[in-house]
Amino acid sequence: MGMTAVESVMQALMFLDSEHDVDMIVSDYCMPDMTDYDLLMEVKWIHFDID
Repeated sequence: MGMTAVESVMQALMFLDSEHDVDMIVSDYCMPDMTDYDLLMEVKWIHFDID
């Protein structure tokens, strides 16, 4: 099991788009580009198979 850290919302979305298996996302609520809730809603929109 490994862990990957990214430094921006865009890096996170690009990482998720590159077909990595992700079991958990941990994020900061108050990020510069969007909140963690907004990030997770974006992830669910793009990767609709994630619950």
